[in-house]
Amino acid sequence: MTCNRVWPPHFPTGCPTSPHDGRAGPYYRLVSDANAPADIEFLPLAERPDYLPSGGRGARCSDCALSVFDSIESAQNFVAARPAFHARLPARIDAAGEHGVIHPDETLYAGHFLWWLPQGLTFLSLYRSSNHA
Repeated sequence: MTCNRVWPPHFPTGCPTSPHDGRAGPYYRLVSDANAPADIEFLPLAERPDYLPSGGRGARCSDCALSVFDSIESAQNFVAARPAFHARLPARIDAAGEHGVIHPDETLYAGHFLWWLPQGLTFLSLYRSSNHA
């Protein structure tokens, strides 16, 4: 259950708002090099060194999540439809129930999800364990 998780202190109160964990399995993050992505590519916006919260009010809940896709096809279709992302490639990250809250956010694109991790886990470590690096 999500209520037993400890969320990082920079998460806004009540974030994440989703009452469910989403599905376990592979998700795909768009990165510059799927074989050797940069560490920063696995940081949600709110955790990046250059992050500026909107209006000085602190991080938005969506900024605390990582943007991922539910299939390699969804990620590739998104890239094909957006010229600014043509140099991006999908990198696989495996999710399990203890890996936070994942829920659909198809306001951006079909198959797009937002993923929040509880305190103590990193997307980079999940990527490395998913790819045996």
